[in-house]
Amino acid sequence: MRNPVAGAELASQEAIASTGSAVREPSFAASPSRGPVSAPGVRAERRESPAGRARTVALLSLLVAVGSVLSLFESLLPRPLPWAKPGLANLVTLVALDRLGFAMASMVALGRVLVAALLTGSLANLPFAFSVAGAVLALLVMGAVERWASPPFGVVGISLFGAVAHACGQLIVAWALLVRSQAVLALVPSFGLTAAAAGLVVGVAASILREPLHKLTPPLLTS
Repeated sequence: MRNPVAGAELASQEAIASTGSAVREPSFAASPSRGPVSAPGVRAERRESPAGRARTVALLSLLVAVGSVLSLFESLLPRPLPWAKPGLANLVTLVALDRLGFAMASMVALGRVLVAALLTGSLANLPFAFSVAGAVLALLVMGAVERWASPPFGVVGISLFGAVAHACGQLIVAWALLVRSQAVLALVPSFGLTAAAAGLVVGVAASILREPLHKLTPPLLTS
């Protein structure tokens, strides 16, 4: 004769086993429709393919080279002051900011200033200080406008802000290293007009180059 207590225990164990088999651990495996799913709290990484990285490096090198040539071209233009530059080389900074992001644009801006200074022999001289100040301030202002005020400002508007910042950077260096007086303020109107013209030219050129560069290389992926 079967023990009633043993039968009850066996039935209870079978019920627990059947209930446990119905409960499954959450799975994070990839599905054909949704792709790989990461675990909660784990941030998915987005990486460039090797071909994408190669295109990015090629574009970065090209922009530094073009920016260096534009810097040399600026030094040949007639200017109200020998150290003043209109900022046409900011074109490559604006393009890098639009296509590659702020970090890469910083490398382009500083790289083209350094290469141009090495080619002209002005490294660590006064013209180098003007170039660095104008390039860095233009980069910071264009990056801020592109991040927090675009829209309403487009490429031309960002370029105009960058051109004004470039002129202000040079005036700040002139006041700090050359003329510590209010006489520097007399240069503001001429610098303002030059900056507006250069910013307009750079903005229009960047707008024209935007579509061909979009086809050449996609925007840089960030995690």
